[in-house]
Amino acid sequence: MPTLSEQAEHYLRQEFALLLALPQSRLEKAALLENLFPERDRRRIWREGAQRTGLRFPSLRLSPAVERFVWWTVLGNAARVAAVCVVAGAHQLALPLAVVVIVVGSWLFYELSRPWAVWIKDIATFDDLVRWIVARNMGKLRRRFGAQKLTRDEIFEVVKVILVEQLGVRPEQVTWDASFADLAGD
Repeated sequence: MPTLSEQAEHYLRQEFALLLALPQSRLEKAALLENLFPERDRRRIWREGAQRTGLRFPSLRLSPAVERFVWWTVLGNAARVAAVCVVAGAHQLALPLAVVVIVVGSWLFYELSRPWAVWIKDIATFDDLVRWIVARNMGKLRRRFGAQKLTRDEIFEVVKVILVEQLGVRPEQVTWDASFADLAGD
């Protein structure tokens, strides 16, 4: 009997093949997402894929270079506001206004930049994407394919996802032999 991960992989391969109008053979495990999901259509594909399957997909983000630019711009604006307050003699307003500029500027950049958020952090291949989706949608997938016992590897993938997100370590650092102390110390 196929495992839950195998059933989910088969299901996702079918759904993405329909969504991308590609043969399922192109959706092999090692296929690079950059080649499968064109950047110009990635947001649409993500939205339609999540709607069709009812599953949570990874968040699309701005590239790291653009994120750095945004943060430096927001911090620069906050510093300018604080400097104007100090020069104008309103010292007590400098910090509160700088904080407001940071909060509002960050929110504004986030909202305005959504159409350009097409970068997928830490997910390079189709197999990485499937493992990400399976690990975060285990309950929905178990209901869809019938409640099954999870294999040791499936449990490890879920724990790995939690450790990567909570400790901020790279996925390749989380292995069967890694200790929590080693991961927490990095």
